Amino acid sequence: MTGTFSNLPLDGSPPAVSVSHFTATITSWDPTLGMGDQSVTTWAGGQCHGATFDSTGATVASTLTAHLTASDHGNRIDYIITSLTNAAGSIGGFSLAGTLLRH
Repeated sequence: MTGTFSNLPLDGSPPAVSVSHFTATITSWDPTLGMGDQSVTTWAGGQCHGATFDSTGATVASTLTAHLTASDHGNRIDYIITSLTNAAGSIGGFSLAGTLLRH
């Protein structure tokens, strides 16, 4: 995953670009509603071998939880991050949401 992060409100600080791997576990899911929650760990370093993540030499960059809603037969997932902690403990208030699209 490649992410670009900026301060809000926008200021003179340049955006930060980060490349990381993440592992996720669905912690609850309601297939009738297409909604659920997941727990995610992001990693600095490590490598992927197909769908398997090798964490050798990697460090945990952050942990988070998210609420998910699937639509379009699972081809679209909207999410909102409900908690986020990084290794340095330096994250204050935040608002993160996004959409994942399958092509």
